[in-house]
Amino acid sequence: MNTNCLQYNDEELKKVKANELDILKEIIRICDENNINYFSVGGTTLGAVRHGGFIPWDDDIDIGMMRDDYNKFLSIAPAKLGDGYTLCYYENDKNYPHYFAKIRKNGTKFVEESSKKLNIHRGIFVDIMVYDKVPEDSQKRLKHNKKAMLYQRLFINKATTIPFNKSSMFKFYVHSLIKKIVWVFLLPVKRNYLYKKLNEILCQYNDTESSMISSRGFSEFDVKYTDIFPLVKHKFEDIEINIPNNYDAVLKQQYGDYMTLPPENKRYNHRPLVLDFGKEEV
Repeated sequence: MNTNCLQYNDEELKKVKANELDILKEIIRICDENNINYFSVGGTTLGAVRHGGFIPWDDDIDIGMMRDDYNKFLSIAPAKLGDGYTLCYYENDKNYPHYFAKIRKNGTKFVEESSKKLNIHRGIFVDIMVYDKVPEDSQKRLKHNKKAMLYQRLFINKATTIPFNKSSMFKFYVHSLIKKIVWVFLLPVKRNYLYKKLNEILCQYNDTESSMISSRGFSEFDVKYTDIFPLVKHKFEDIEINIPNNYDAVLKQQYGDYMTLPPENKRYNHRPLVLDFGKEEV
């Protein structure tokens, strides 16, 4: 049984996907008009390759950018985004819990349990993941990733002590207790220090000749730069998006036998506590 979250009904899932696709189109417009490279990540790549769009039972859209493109996007997006969208990331909202950025749709609500007490924009969103170079040596890369993950967890823990994942109620309460204990020990540490330290760690190898890249210390995202670039176009619902050129290697790294569908009892999604689509056009 999935204890991680609530489940959408069919109409809710359809509307969430439509809103996320609107956000994705707005991101792509800005990227295309300003020479910014983006590419699909994780389940978005899997959905494009296996289903020609969203994974049918899920709602997620994640895209990635290399550090230079990511920084350029963050710098211009506030002025370039249409009125219906907002860029959310730590440097423009100190209550924001994540390291990576989101584009949220104004007038909607997508309130997750982990952020229910935070004073932040909580509209329906698309995630924008930043990619950096990582060591080619596997042992050095593992050490680097562990250090990045540590600081990322500490950075998030300063914002919220509610776990993002809930595989079981027991684990949820245990993780909540651990996070509250860590939060107490972190009281003397400023969140901005953790952010700058994490930024420093993630950017550490960007001036090297390494051919390996990854996102935020997650080993499942470790790939060769040439497996991502040059990007190729692929159908995603009613548009085409950029996906990694060697998507087979990228997807196998993350999912293994990615073309085999999971059993039906594993096909769950991520409905939030509060979901509101705002005023809909008639």
